[in-house]
Amino acid sequence: MRANIVSYESFNMKDDKIFINYLLDDKYKIRHTLDISNINNIKNRNIDSYIFFCGLGIFPYIFSKFSPHKIIIRAGYLSEIQLSYLKKWYLKGLGEFFYKNNLPHKINLVLDKQAKKKYINSNISLENSALLLNGGGKDSSVSCEILKKTNINFEWLLIGNSISQINVCKVSNIKKKVNILNSYQNYFLPENIKYDTFNGHKPFTLYTSSLACLVGGLKNFKYIIYSNEKSSNYGNLTINNISINHQYTKSLEFEKDFSRYVINNLNVNIKYFSLLKPIYELQIAKIFSKLPQYHRVFVSCNRKGTSKWCQKCSKCAFIYLALYPFLDRSYLNKIIGKDLFDDVNMLPIYEELTGIRKVKPFECVGTIKENLIAMYLSCKKSEKSKGIILNHFIKNVPQIFKYKKESNNFFKEYDERNNIPSEIENKIRKNISNLI
Repeated sequence: MRANIVSYESFNMKDDKIFINYLLDDKYKIRHTLDISNINNIKNRNIDSYIFFCGLGIFPYIFSKFSPHKIIIRAGYLSEIQLSYLKKWYLKGLGEFFYKNNLPHKINLVLDKQAKKKYINSNISLENSALLLNGGGKDSSVSCEILKKTNINFEWLLIGNSISQINVCKVSNIKKKVNILNSYQNYFLPENIKYDTFNGHKPFTLYTSSLACLVGGLKNFKYIIYSNEKSSNYGNLTINNISINHQYTKSLEFEKDFSRYVINNLNVNIKYFSLLKPIYELQIAKIFSKLPQYHRVFVSCNRKGTSKWCQKCSKCAFIYLALYPFLDRSYLNKIIGKDLFDDVNMLPIYEELTGIRKVKPFECVGTIKENLIAMYLSCKKSEKSKGIILNHFIKNVPQIFKYKKESNNFFKEYDERNNIPSEIENKIRKNISNLI
């Protein structure tokens, strides 16, 4: 049985818990709980507009479990413009979910006519301080080191608290400025009720962005900073003229839309942006290779919940490929735990990453072009033994050597099409240039 309706009903705050309430088919309760007890120095709890928005940001997680025929917003009023933003984010953010579950690429999102309560923009003064999202990987580590060289006071924000996230905080030397937001869901369904449930990608950055704005509202912080790179702007494939992008909610298109939404509906002074949007994954990897304090604590594998490397997935393969040109091979093997270039089982994944196979992996990985540059740089590296993967590419994929010229200028690229606030962009650009 597929769900007919999931509705966003209400929200409330009690002490250090925020409860966001949904209904499944107007009968069964679903509750999403946010624990804010580990948010430091809360200054403002009058943030209903932020909480209401969180319920909208979390909604795709509810949708992707039951794939209902209709979504209804009852918790508050939304204008047609607000609804249009949400429809776009849900559709594009769930594109991979629809594709992999063979579902129609559509969402029926409506506002209950009885929803009259308006949550208006709050233009309270915000401090010149920033929250930097920490995912426990290389990107947030690089952003941390770039931010240290600016005059912005910033604190870490962790959505959850994995081992790698905590360890990155420790070695960053700003460990006393750590905010942790935990969340969980409860489904109150009778045992005899069986719904069709689905699995697949969810627009994680929409979810975390709404939560980051909430924490920014609690602390009166102006800047909400991510570490999403230029590579995320490019999709995986196009089906029936619909672009499917695993990283859509990390893209510049989403970033600009989201920024406009929060300025118009939460606080006109909010600055939401990605620090690394002007550069590619491979450029970030080069910077990260120069930050040894993070090398033994970061984890980017999503299969193991950012606690360790699975050594089998496309994300592990990409990180190995991206860092290989810049690090000693035996040193890199100790970081990942295995020589991924000497494992024949990884060959299909490296062929996907470099465009030899049709579909780029549905993961947060580099573009085909930068992966080919990374493979060229890896193959030309002077070593006694190349290993199975590099030998295969040298013998069977001669086109990678066409990327010699591309690699010469690649690391100098900086995309001025970004959302970094003008008051700090020159400093950010200078710091990136100095580190790379």
